[in-house]
Amino acid sequence: MFKGIYTPLVTLFNENGEIDYEANKMLINDLIEQDIDGIVLLGTIGEFMHLTLSEKIAYTKEIKDFVGTRTKVIVGTGDNNVADVVKFNQVADSIGIDACMVISPFFLGQTEESLLNYYSTILDQSSIPIILYNFPERTSSNLSIELVKKLAIKYNHLVGIKDTVSNFSNTRKYIQEIKTVRKDFSVLSGLDEFLIPNLLSGGDGIIGGTTNFNPSLYLQTYRAFQEKDFNKLFENQQKINQIVKIYDCIDSFIVAMKTAVKITYSHDISVDLRYSKNTLTDENIKDIKKIISVS
Repeated sequence: MFKGIYTPLVTLFNENGEIDYEANKMLINDLIEQDIDGIVLLGTIGEFMHLTLSEKIAYTKEIKDFVGTRTKVIVGTGDNNVADVVKFNQVADSIGIDACMVISPFFLGQTEESLLNYYSTILDQSSIPIILYNFPERTSSNLSIELVKKLAIKYNHLVGIKDTVSNFSNTRKYIQEIKTVRKDFSVLSGLDEFLIPNLLSGGDGIIGGTTNFNPSLYLQTYRAFQEKDFNKLFENQQKINQIVKIYDCIDSFIVAMKTAVKITYSHDISVDLRYSKNTLTDENIKDIKKIISVS
């Protein structure tokens, strides 16, 4: 079962747009040293849409070999091409990846029946644990409670869902409805600020972007929940509310996140998106420094 605090890793590139393996490994070491529960490669914040399948596979193999068993490794394998998803899942399984996270088809929107067919096809041809990724703002379709429950009942290797929605009641319904038929089904929030509501509602944690540069705040919050330290939970929620402002401080939240990583760990890295140069003003950097100053 997947519980706790997971980092959807930013993918760092060099100035030529190639994956900067050494920079990524430095960041992963920083996170492991702080006892992160797991990392998620190639999610939205990991720019999965900017890499070819062969690049994704090579990157995943390299990182899994580097991490070993020091923390859990989940990889985002979602794609509109089902054959590529299945191939990637099978490779991930063969190298010991802990789970694959599969976003629903994006851009076009989907009917309930087409989503059922999409995930059933993938689950039928994959044996590795699968985590659904619900992100309706990007995919134009929400994975309904009925759909997720139907899949969870049929497939034991469907082990959880990441729910990235601003309406927390959607996540709460997953927790209430799916866990009645699968107690081992993990419900993880994709918005960092919902960690405490998620846990209080019976959920399992977060896959949250700001853990790239401040995992300790979320790990402390998770421990405070386990210890029923409600004063600490209240205090940390205020800090989390400050940190998540990074998602809105400049046009590209991924660039903001990479900049926060660069400042926090003092790494000499490029903060650009792949093949996209991003000029940050002094005021942008000042704003980011202010946001991440929370400890």
